[in-house]
Amino acid sequence: MDKKHICRYCGKEFKTAAKLGGHVSKCKLHPKYEQIINKIVETRKKNIDVKVYVFNCEVCNAEYTLKLNKNQYNDKSYKRTCSRHCASVLTARNTNKSIKNQKISKKVKLNNDAKPKKIKYCKLCGNVIDTNIRKHSSFCSDKCSKEHRHIALSKNAKLRKFGGYVPNSIKKYKHGIYNGIHYDSSWELAYIIYNLEHNIPIKRCVQIRTYINEDNKICNYIPDFEVNNEIIEIKGYFSENAKLKAKYNPDIKLILSKDMKKYLDYTINKYGKKFWENINRGISPLPDKE
Repeated sequence: MDKKHICRYCGKEFKTAAKLGGHVSKCKLHPKYEQIINKIVETRKKNIDVKVYVFNCEVCNAEYTLKLNKNQYNDKSYKRTCSRHCASVLTARNTNKSIKNQKISKKVKLNNDAKPKKIKYCKLCGNVIDTNIRKHSSFCSDKCSKEHRHIALSKNAKLRKFGGYVPNSIKKYKHGIYNGIHYDSSWELAYIIYNLEHNIPIKRCVQIRTYINEDNKICNYIPDFEVNNEIIEIKGYFSENAKLKAKYNPDIKLILSKDMKKYLDYTINKYGKKFWENINRGISPLPDKE
C-alpha cells in the first residue's frame, strides 16, 4: 500500500512528502500561520534593501564585492576573505593549529637532520651517488649505468661463446639495409656502395668462425662480408680481440682505417659528407650526384 500524504491541519492530500512539507508551512489552518507569513515579509523587505559593498581581503588584501542588506552589514555577518584558500589561512591564524603544526614540523626536521644519511656508492666506478638527484639508482650517472649494462650483456655473450666486451664501445652508429644488404656502420655502408657501383658482387657473410679469447675459451663470431669468394672483416679499431680473431682465421681479409680511405672518398664525393643521411634506407639504385 502506498503511503498517503495528508495535511494534518486542513486534510488535503498530496502525491509526495515534499509537496506536503511545502504546503504545511504555508497552510492557512496552521496555528502559527501569521508568524510564518510575517517572517517571509520581513525577509523580502531585507532583500529589497540589498546593496553591493567592496571589501579588502584580510589575508592577501585583494578587493572583493558582496551583496548585503543593512542587517548583515551592521552585524558583520559576512565573509572576510576573497577565496577559500585565504579563508583557510585566516582560520589557521586564529587557532592554535598552525602553532602546533609548526612545532611538529620543527621536531620532524630536527629528527631527520640528526639521523645519519646513508652513503651510496656507484656499482661501476665507486663514486658517491648524489641521492637528491638519483634517489633510487645504483649508479652515479647514466654513462655508468649504460656501461654496466653493456658489461653484463657481454658476459652473457661470452657464456654463449659469442662475441666479447670491448671498452668504450658504447656509441651511436649508423645501421640499416642498402640494396638488401645489412650494414652496421657508415664504413660498412661506404664499402657496400663502392662494390655495388663497381659491379663487384658482395653479400653479407653467414659463416660462423671460431677463435680462442684471452681467457682461453673458444668463442664464435660472424665476419662482415663475402666479396668474390673472399671473406672481408672491416675493423676501424684493431683491438686485442680483433688480433686474436685474425690469428685464428688468417684467410679472412682485414680492412683497417688506412684501407678505408678509397671507399670513403668515393662515397663522400658522390653523396656528400653525411651520405648515410642522404641515402634513403632500402631504396635503390641511388640518384647520381650532379
